[in-house]
Amino acid sequence: MREERETLIRVARIPADAPPSPVYAGDPPVPIPARWVVVSICRAASEGPPTYCVYLLGGSGAILDVGVYESIRIALDQAQALVGATRLEWLAGKFEVGEDGRLDPSEFGGYFAG
Repeated sequence: MREERETLIRVARIPADAPPSPVYAGDPPVPIPARWVVVSICRAASEGPPTYCVYLLGGSGAILDVGVYESIRIALDQAQALVGATRLEWLAGKFEVGEDGRLDPSEFGGYFAG
């Protein structure tokens, strides 16, 4: 039996001057302060097809929201609908998630500097 694995395969920075995310949290609800959008591929313990997750992350790399989709195309389209990340803005690769569930910006080779 295989264990579940998750690999980050796309990452894009959300510009500071971008319109607020249409995802709300809190009481009263306010737009979440997403600064990054990340797509991962998840392979479950079963032998079924992989799923794709879209994460909205805060400036420190903390997960603010997540959605799960059945294809990479749907995941990328959803990310574009949520935060305007076009396919040309994505950095492709394989990135690691820290034990604390956060991303280390140094993994992106300066892509997120500034």
